[in-house]
Amino acid sequence: MSADYISNRGSKPHAGKTKRHGSWLAKYLLVHKLAMNNGFERFLKGRLGSVMTVFVIGFALTLPAALQVVVKNAEQFAPIMESSTQITLFIEKDVSLQDVTTLAKEIKLREEVSETSFISPDEALKEFQRDTEIGDALNHLSDNPLPPVILVTVDSQFLGKDNINRILQELSMLPLVKIAQADLHWLERLLGIINLIKQAALLMTIFLIIAVIMVVGNTIRLMSQSYKDEIEISKLVGATDGFVRRPFIYSGMFYGFFGGIISIIFTVFSTSYLQSHVANLAELYASSFMLHGLSFIDSVTLIITGTLLGFGGSWIAVSRYLHELNL
Repeated sequence: MSADYISNRGSKPHAGKTKRHGSWLAKYLLVHKLAMNNGFERFLKGRLGSVMTVFVIGFALTLPAALQVVVKNAEQFAPIMESSTQITLFIEKDVSLQDVTTLAKEIKLREEVSETSFISPDEALKEFQRDTEIGDALNHLSDNPLPPVILVTVDSQFLGKDNINRILQELSMLPLVKIAQADLHWLERLLGIINLIKQAALLMTIFLIIAVIMVVGNTIRLMSQSYKDEIEISKLVGATDGFVRRPFIYSGMFYGFFGGIISIIFTVFSTSYLQSHVANLAELYASSFMLHGLSFIDSVTLIITGTLLGFGGSWIAVSRYLHELNL
């Protein structure tokens, strides 16, 4: 330990209640400042070892951060796809077009509906012939077998599986409506995939948190062993475990802090690299989708997480080492 940090143990507060309070606070801040400086010096002395440890922590934190980016971008598809959710109403075939038009207008007046569109049997036949290879076969039929159809677009305020099912049930009970259907299986599959990614990210985060704590703990334990003589001298002159532990904890926090910064750099680089490729793919599907990376809050959270993990790993390692020394 530095001589300034050790010698600071011998300072005493001034007399007087106000001065005692002020000197205690000043001493407390000074002790932590010296401990932080001492811890940073020890961090720098590691050189290549410190750099490798920081990069290992950075890689470990990058994996859950990357999965978080994947989840955030995947969740963009849900509202986009939900917004295109339509309910298809197949009308009884023998109903007049005027009655179907009137029904479509009545449905549009519902608060859950933002738009309705009517497709006549003739229009449906033309569309079927255009989009399928067997459409010409329908020309040989005496009657058009396709029924009138009303497409109902649900208002964005009522999107969601439960609301869609409720609206679907109500519309199916209307007179003239033979079949009401809405394909929600694709949305359920999408949400299921997103939930699976979330659970995988959570599980991986837990494993990597343990890994980071072990990496920092092992590094700080090796560091504390190299300072065994200084630790023993400090204990002989009356230093508490907290006083001895403090510089090592700051060293661990520096490992986590810089590891968090490295993970941000890796994640930003990966996102930037994939941005153009994602944009080209989205253009092929006539989509304006853009890949979003870490937000400012995500970046700050990543640095704080790394620092806290460094604190936890170093505190555990030094506390166990001091317990083994039994001084």
